[in-house]
Amino acid sequence: MRRIFPFDSGAFQNEYYARFLHKHMKLGDFALEPDLSSPARLVELFFGSVPAYLLGRPVAEPTLDPSDFEAQSYAALINAKEGNDIDSRGSGIELQTADALNISDAVDAVILPSSFAAGATGAKLAALGIERIPYRTYDRMRPSEYTTAIHDLCLAYYVKRRILLERDI
Repeated sequence: MRRIFPFDSGAFQNEYYARFLHKHMKLGDFALEPDLSSPARLVELFFGSVPAYLLGRPVAEPTLDPSDFEAQSYAALINAKEGNDIDSRGSGIELQTADALNISDAVDAVILPSSFAAGATGAKLAALGIERIPYRTYDRMRPSEYTTAIHDLCLAYYVKRRILLERDI
């Protein structure tokens, strides 16, 4: 691991989170230890469990040191209820690696539109041994309107792979 952030760093750089942060906070202030245990510790502290994290249900008031301003700001961000202007990028843990990853070693499945799954993209994924999980698209629908369907397919995949239990979601 090269860097780990508790949220999408591009959204931070584009000031999507500005109203939850002090104007002098920098991206590096939010960097987690570049260790694979860091995401699990973050999830435990702010969400309590992996299912709660995946369902976007943070702990209402995690126990934080009052002087830990970045943690306080992150808690405010993930607890925001202002509708669609704060999306899952605010809690999606970002992992950056120092080296390129071999996609066939790093990816088990891809959720993609059925037209891509049935075409050249799907064939390339199949050749790499990557499971394709298609979803149907409709004319005149914005890509953002598929978010719930994609999320549901992802949770169903986690249950199928026994990463999560059905009762937990």
